[in-house]
Amino acid sequence: MKFSIVIPTRNRLDLLRSAVASVVQQNYSDWELIISDNASNEDIAGFVDSLNESRIKYSRSENYLSITENWNRSIDMSSGDYVIMIGDDDALLKNHLQITHNLIEKFEQPDLIYTNAYLYAYPGVIPSFPKGVFQPFGSLYGMPKHNVPFWLDQSYKKAIIQATLEFRCLYSTNMQHALISRPLLEKVKREGKLFLSSYPDIYTMSALFLEADRLLIYPNELVVIGISSKSHGYYAINGKDNEAIQFLNAKKEMSEINSLKSVLLPGFIVYTYWLGANELFKCHFDLKKLGLRLDYNVYRNIQINYIYEKFVHNRSEFGSRFKELMKCLTFSEKKMSIFPRLITQLKEETNLNDLMQYLSFSEKVVVIYFLAISYFKEMISSSKFYKTAHRLVSTFLYQGYCIVKKLFPTFLKRICKSFLERLRSFFSKAVSIPISETVPAPQPSYTPLNPPPAFLIPEKEPNRFVTILEIYEQVEPIDCS
Repeated sequence: MKFSIVIPTRNRLDLLRSAVASVVQQNYSDWELIISDNASNEDIAGFVDSLNESRIKYSRSENYLSITENWNRSIDMSSGDYVIMIGDDDALLKNHLQITHNLIEKFEQPDLIYTNAYLYAYPGVIPSFPKGVFQPFGSLYGMPKHNVPFWLDQSYKKAIIQATLEFRCLYSTNMQHALISRPLLEKVKREGKLFLSSYPDIYTMSALFLEADRLLIYPNELVVIGISSKSHGYYAINGKDNEAIQFLNAKKEMSEINSLKSVLLPGFIVYTYWLGANELFKCHFDLKKLGLRLDYNVYRNIQINYIYEKFVHNRSEFGSRFKELMKCLTFSEKKMSIFPRLITQLKEETNLNDLMQYLSFSEKVVVIYFLAISYFKEMISSSKFYKTAHRLVSTFLYQGYCIVKKLFPTFLKRICKSFLERLRSFFSKAVSIPISETVPAPQPSYTPLNPPPAFLIPEKEPNRFVTILEIYEQVEPIDCS
């Protein structure tokens, strides 16, 4: 049985060396390694030639491709019975191929094997962990802990995909977790491509989970997913949106999704690309027939929350993006998600112009109107006059209701009730503006192993980065196949 290990790369030869070594040093011999070079300026071809390994296939693109195009290019070069894709800052663990080979034989060729992984963020990538972080990564969230391989239930697969369509993660969508059979790979292809969208792993992992009839979960770690300072993960974690866009080189993929023009909002770029992946998934699979749904309001609420929170804490940097956001919102969205927060904020301001300058004239009028109502409500609710008047009016209405009930038990009673309901509805909407229940943007959580592995604390060379290859050499995978 032949494995294809696919590594797309661009200008990261220093990291690629370790990723390649983790493949070459496997104790299973029937494999091919595909290196798809995306127009690198570095001498990657020279490095490959120096290895003198016939099982390595190398190809360099003359033009700078998007991440998605290079991934598809690398897959098209593969010929193995099973395919796994890793990044050039990742690594297979020892015995990965032998363990998965045993799984394939024991479980009679699953369509897809999904394994756990370790996450290694290099020093300086995550601000709260300046020395780096190493932790287990990629479990199926919400499922009981398993110690042995198991088949994933169809209902849970559907729940995972629906959560992804709602911009929630019940699992890691990184392609490094997946070992894909050749028949499933061909089955999932659309337009002759395995990967679509600017976030190809989100789209493709959803498609693989949907189309895999026999999906085997291996609950132990077999791969290390690296996040280096040259990766998209680094830019996304640290809010470097422009660099993230340039890294993906995916403007072409997003521009092709014409149906999203009226939905897109400024905000966290990760969710915009995630929306693009979900939209393409919707285009290629019949969600209604599958009982799945893509809700654009969830995406818009996430972006509204993101921009507003950033704007409140840093107006000078996010003021222009807040103005851009307000131009894209409907009045209903402003009323439900922006105006109530602005009113709360304005009550705490010493200089209203500092905040009001970011609003249009019509938006200022609406905010001032609701702000005045809010102040009026507070004023009358705290006065003795209001309490006395409230008691008198309540008594009058009650006595009037009793008279109407006695003299006109049917017709006028119905009219009176209808009138009072409308009056109450009017004042409740005028006095209090409801805030919609929005879905908060998921925040990445990192819980490093305690104590940290020895390789994260190099005593002799404290300023040197630990390489993926050093992790490969020291971490033994658990074989429960």
